[in-house]
Amino acid sequence: MDWIAIDPDLKPLALDNLALTRLEIQHLSTLVKQPNGTFAYQTVDRERQVDSRPFAIAAEGSTFALATADPGDYAIEVRGSDGTRLARLTYTVVGHGNLTGRLEKEAALQLRLDKSDYRAGEIIQVSITAPYVGAGLMTIESNKVHAFKWFKTTTTSTLETIRLPSDLEGNAYLNVAFVRDAAPRRFSPAP
Repeated sequence: MDWIAIDPDLKPLALDNLALTRLEIQHLSTLVKQPNGTFAYQTVDRERQVDSRPFAIAAEGSTFALATADPGDYAIEVRGSDGTRLARLTYTVVGHGNLTGRLEKEAALQLRLDKSDYRAGEIIQVSITAPYVGAGLMTIESNKVHAFKWFKTTTTSTLETIRLPSDLEGNAYLNVAFVRDAAPRRFSPAP
């Protein structure tokens, strides 16, 4: 990530005494009272600071390498010496991993595609984050099912692919159905 600072006349300038903070964005399912008096689950974001370091932006700009070792949603914030937020960048790291400690039981299934538009015959890469391990079915659909693929996960975050049929014309939808693994969980006895 390249950072630059500019003045009101759009001229580059150097800034020091800054702090660069990395935050993990956790998606939590919370029971919320609705205006009609009923209760419903709603996903809210909670941010946890991962680390913070002193930072400076040179007149020609400064480079910062984003941490991509662990899958999840993150934010980078640049703050001034008085704590004022000057810039914020959010990013997602996709990949295989266990995010069980970061997801709530009622959290929604999260899907992210590697791009927004596809041509017939291309491969769609989908990042799937779930609150549990299990199995699923991906389908490409319009007025009928054009393609399908079964998959099984051993972690709560996985990458799956499905190929669009080469004869597909017009719009189609990617549908993902996912179920929890039916195998009983094993708990360690308390010491």
